[in-house]
Amino acid sequence: MLLAPAPARAGTSWAHGGNWADIDGNVAGVHYWVGISNTTTLAQATNVADTIACEYASVGINFVRLGFNPETVTVNWPVAQVCINQLIAKGMNVDVCCFYIDWKGSGTITNMSNWENMWETIDGVYKNNNSVYYEAINEPFGYSLSSLEGVYTTFLGFITKRQDHILLDGTGYADNVTGIGGDTSFSGCLLALHDYAVWNTSLTTEAQWESQLQTAVGSYYGRTIITEMGAASDTGLDYSHSANDNNISFIRAMCEQCLSWGMGFTYFPATIPRNGNGTINDMRLFEGVNGEIVNESLIFELESGWNVAQFTPEPAPCVARTADGRLELFAIGTDNSLYTAYQQTGGGWSGWAAMTTQTFAQNAVPVVGTNSDGRLEVLIVDTEGHINYASQLTPGSSAATNWSAFTPMTSAVVAPTAHLALGTWANGCLDVFAIGTGSNLIHANQQTSGGWTSFTSLGGALFSQSADIGVNNELDGREEVILIGTGGNLCQNYQTAANSATWSGWNNLGNSLPPTAHTALGRNSDGRLEIFSIGSGGNACHAWENAANTPGSWASLANLGGTWATTARVSVAADQNGALETFILGTDGNMYHGFQTGGGWSGWSALSGCSFNQNVMQCVGVDAGGMLEIFAVGTGGNMCQVAESAPNSATWTSWSNLGGTFY
Repeated sequence: MLLAPAPARAGTSWAHGGNWADIDGNVAGVHYWVGISNTTTLAQATNVADTIACEYASVGINFVRLGFNPETVTVNWPVAQVCINQLIAKGMNVDVCCFYIDWKGSGTITNMSNWENMWETIDGVYKNNNSVYYEAINEPFGYSLSSLEGVYTTFLGFITKRQDHILLDGTGYADNVTGIGGDTSFSGCLLALHDYAVWNTSLTTEAQWESQLQTAVGSYYGRTIITEMGAASDTGLDYSHSANDNNISFIRAMCEQCLSWGMGFTYFPATIPRNGNGTINDMRLFEGVNGEIVNESLIFELESGWNVAQFTPEPAPCVARTADGRLELFAIGTDNSLYTAYQQTGGGWSGWAAMTTQTFAQNAVPVVGTNSDGRLEVLIVDTEGHINYASQLTPGSSAATNWSAFTPMTSAVVAPTAHLALGTWANGCLDVFAIGTGSNLIHANQQTSGGWTSFTSLGGALFSQSADIGVNNELDGREEVILIGTGGNLCQNYQTAANSATWSGWNNLGNSLPPTAHTALGRNSDGRLEIFSIGSGGNACHAWENAANTPGSWASLANLGGTWATTARVSVAADQNGALETFILGTDGNMYHGFQTGGGWSGWSALSGCSFNQNVMQCVGVDAGGMLEIFAVGTGGNMCQVAESAPNSATWTSWSNLGGTFY
């Protein structure tokens, strides 16, 4: 069936591209895109392409670039067609690009006859399919302008595809389109440009990169698509704000200039495994098929360049009690500064004050704990992916002058928005946990002699950067962590003895949960640990140790009822009488709570009076009087607070406005 003619498009801003990469770098042999091999069946290929399409659509990609060469069409053509067709069925446009240059020699097409035959085969199937675009030859660096014009004239002579669906790479490594753009023979065709941060490491400002792009494109931005661009993704860089950095300034400049021009672009590579091919391995968006996002701030910036920005703020305060019994609260403001406010001795709360002139990522998640001598310690990830810590100089005082400067822990790099968790060894040393860039759980602990150890890996390599890290202590003092793995199973690891640097290794507690569900880990009055989450049906659920100090023996998940978003945040704390109390944000914007009572659970009640967006993360503190207090950012961007009316009470005060300006 012939498709209707595609509507005329003004500019190329519609092209939000991602390159589904060949693991061998599209250099030679049959091109097998990630997830496809020489044994892949047609049904399997359909499933892989479906996964890629869904994954790409989730970040705004609608234009998938696929590398082809004559061997691909000769050997793997049925599978290749299935992949193209499934991508189209899922609403994607497809850029079929020929990688057939003598890379190590002449830099020209290896065999013109084979090249023509390949394209005639493709054209015979897709010439009338308006979701398919042809990119004649990738990076034709061995041709002069005039000789490349001859190649393109030949191409247009035997291809029947309409010219506004044909992409012609610029000269060199497709790094300049002005020569081909100026040839009126090709005025009906689109132009393809390539650019990478690593191609010019001396450029470190957005203005420099914008100038470079303007030179490379000239006046032809109305019909140019950047079909390859990329920068470092896995080094913990934060692309959410400007910096004098080669990679950050490159991405931000490309996105800003393309948005200004209405020019589309394709990120290379969107998908490749961590152990993929050379340099491009370090620039991937996703960790292979159905993989995790490598750097969310990079995704957000690309989305802004495509004008489909999907940044969702996730304000996440944290709270702890000072040595003199007052609660102190910490949160990231809309200016990306870390702010603190605290209860005053005479009652009420202080105003908000920035702890440092340093700024952090928009969704950075601070954590706070108490040292063995009573001093508070705050940890947060900086924009370079280093975990920083600052501590009170003496216990009790919340004065700004009583805090140390922030010091980076340089032995590990994580995503700037990585979720941290803070535990405590039996000897009082703090222990900080994070998901490393390898998707494994890493941690570092304070030493009794002072300072922190270097980060070490607890392995795993199966966790999302946004996974909640539940940490608590067994009754005998051993530290234990529980997380949801990417497969939705609960994964557990624990110290083999109190204060030991040796851990058990990962244990699968089963209990399939949505991989994006949040968790909270509490401890019962008898010492049994208990974990809370949201099940795939939207119900709250929990599982618990069968006896204290038996981390290898857990009950199966039980239903706690309610109807929640599967991504709802869950918090847990112990009342003064030891009963656990759980808090979940409802889909109606209210905070709900339920608590242990008489050997069972109370059911869910709303703490009405303040409205919240679904994405906020609440925190729970215990004040000097033994009352639980909840803190979360309201829909107006202000910090809201509510407390039990008395210790262990089922009734709560009204919500109070603590002010501030948060996301």
